[in-house]
Amino acid sequence: MFSTPILFIIFNRADHTQLVFNEIKKQKPKKLFVFADGPRTENEEDQTKCKKTRTIISNQIDWDCSLETMFLDYNLGCGKGPAKAITWFFENVEEGIIIEDDCIPHPDFFDYCSILLEKYRSENRIMVIGATTYRDDYPCINSYTFSIYPTMAAWATWKRVWLKYDYNLSCFKREDVQKKLRKYFHSKFEYKSWMNLYDWIVEDNFETYWDWQMNFILYMNDGIAIRPKKNMIMNIGFGIDATHTNYLKNPNFTANRETFSCFPLVYPSEIKINKKNDSIYYKKMHKTAFLKQLLIKISNKLRKYSSKIIL
Repeated sequence: MFSTPILFIIFNRADHTQLVFNEIKKQKPKKLFVFADGPRTENEEDQTKCKKTRTIISNQIDWDCSLETMFLDYNLGCGKGPAKAITWFFENVEEGIIIEDDCIPHPDFFDYCSILLEKYRSENRIMVIGATTYRDDYPCINSYTFSIYPTMAAWATWKRVWLKYDYNLSCFKREDVQKKLRKYFHSKFEYKSWMNLYDWIVEDNFETYWDWQMNFILYMNDGIAIRPKKNMIMNIGFGIDATHTNYLKNPNFTANRETFSCFPLVYPSEIKINKKNDSIYYKKMHKTAFLKQLLIKISNKLRKYSSKIIL
């Protein structure tokens, strides 16, 4: 049986949930926490879909398992929902693995997380153990690298980290964020891109995201993330109807990517951010998206300016 606690976050996608739960069942975790967001009031199909999805959990635990559930009868959404789930999880455990309903992990993902949770348990600089890459050609001789870019599709962390989490980033002043980001990022464009993102999620009132906040928690606390050399997560949640992983919004992401083992683990000799790998990752995953956001922001300002001139 698998001893590291697991949090499984689900909603209304029974097919996706079943595929991911099949991998969890193979591990037979001793402690399993399942959080289910509630149906949306404006969506008539949600009641049936949510009930069907939750039945997968209640009907398929066939091993000796300490199961804890939080099934909501109201909808928090894809921002506050996962944040509440993870907070609940770490009210009960000191460390653990978090998996969402559209992330199918490689079988070795679980041991990978468990080993690294133990290895870096007392290393406060390490804050996120990620398992996702969007390129498999990083110049990395070890099984994983240290990064300033956390990935949180399926991942692991400690209570010591989540205690720092602040959904509304209310404990940070903008000038403090500016100072930290100047330290972290290797180019002026990158720094400005992340400041624009910070301003945008604040303006958006944190409605639909929880994970961007985790990036800023890491930066503000001088944190480091772990990212594997090879991809270990297959994301099956992509599609035209997806909230975040939408092909049109995120052309750099690819669905159903092949997953790989990272065993036997080859450990880095020192905890040091790999700037070369981060540069590759940034150019692949963020630069295009940031440029698009910048162009949209400029276009909106020009429209407002033009309307004032006409008036």
